[in-house]
Amino acid sequence: MNNTLYEYLVVGNEVVPGSLGKYVAPAMLNLYNYKAIKPIGALSQLKITTTVPMSALGISFPPSASNFADAAMSDMTAIIQALNNMQNGDSILMVNAYPYFAYASDTSHISKEYANTKSSAPGVVDGNLEYHSLIHAMLDAFYAALEKNGGSSLGVVVGETGWPSGGNGEITTPYLSAMYNSFFRYYILGSGTPMRPNKKLDGFVFEMFNENEKQNFGLYQANMTPVYAFCYTIMQHQLVHYFLNIAITLILSRQATFKACTYTSFHKNNECSHLIDEVY
Repeated sequence: MNNTLYEYLVVGNEVVPGSLGKYVAPAMLNLYNYKAIKPIGALSQLKITTTVPMSALGISFPPSASNFADAAMSDMTAIIQALNNMQNGDSILMVNAYPYFAYASDTSHISKEYANTKSSAPGVVDGNLEYHSLIHAMLDAFYAALEKNGGSSLGVVVGETGWPSGGNGEITTPYLSAMYNSFFRYYILGSGTPMRPNKKLDGFVFEMFNENEKQNFGLYQANMTPVYAFCYTIMQHQLVHYFLNIAITLILSRQATFKACTYTSFHKNNECSHLIDEVY
């Protein structure tokens, strides 16, 4: 374990809101104050946090008006105070954010592009901020709620996100799942949100394998077969054009050369640059 880099220790997954929520902040502080993880070596530098669902918010639209739900308020206030008292780096709150569920519950008012990737027209205009992707609006809703309750210095990390590849008709296909997960990986990770452009996002895709009692969020079937194997070519084709449009826009505005743009804006292991280079 000492050769593995761990960044987060999560105390409870979606415990708040709920009857056990009052125990989360004390448990976090016990781990931090009494150095319960110090003997584990590499684990001693990780950030202690908890993970909350979107239902921890009572108001989430528009993002700037967001606040925690009454049922979660006291527990979230205690968690924010605990995070503020931890001096092991920038403290963060983990959030499970699934644009898919919002879209599936209201397809008449939420566009597929806004939920799945990035819409050309803003899906939400909040004061002077425009939101072209739903996950950004979700995360900024938490930033606003944190700011209202003493957590303005805290960051947000995506604990879970994803898009199922089946189970709900035409809105859950391998293609849509691949597009969302690729969009999250290349566009969301390492970027900021409209409300916090300088706070770079970290996060995790749910999940590695399809499970028999959950919707099809897995990247692989149980037999290790990739879920996206047959649609990889078309997904790659769409991503190439998506990133080319961004690159060309930046070139025309003289902000960067083509190579610098593709690398510095989407620099995860040079994969974006490599993907775009394949066009030639």
